[in-house]
Amino acid sequence: MSEQKPSQSINISGGSFSGNQFAQAGRDQTQTQQILQNSTEPELSQEKVLVLLANLEGLLKTARLPQIEQEKALRYLGAAKEEAQAQKPDKQFTADSLKKVAGVLKDTNETIETSQKIWDRVQPIFKQLLPWLGVATGFFF
Repeated sequence: MSEQKPSQSINISGGSFSGNQFAQAGRDQTQTQQILQNSTEPELSQEKVLVLLANLEGLLKTARLPQIEQEKALRYLGAAKEEAQAQKPDKQFTADSLKKVAGVLKDTNETIETSQKIWDRVQPIFKQLLPWLGVATGFFF
């Protein structure tokens, strides 16, 4: 006599979860967990996002970075800006491109001591973009 495995379903939306938040059962089970972010800040408009990206571009262009790193960061930023301008932007692509910008800037900031700490100047912009991108706080940092 064979025993059929019971069906199990887990539906998760809107958050990050650790392993201890899931249940396991010997019988049929459906578990639904939904986390709603309740923020008093309104979601950024696409126009505001484009302004923030333009501000970031201005900082990169005026920063005293080695030319190769500056060009690399501006290429990644260009891809992010182009996608953010789309009618239905792929926010994950935009986030990934900005993460590459952040990586270049963090590496440059750690290896080149200048009076102008570029990473310290761009962090506030990245923080403002997090909710629009739909990524966790530690995504860039």
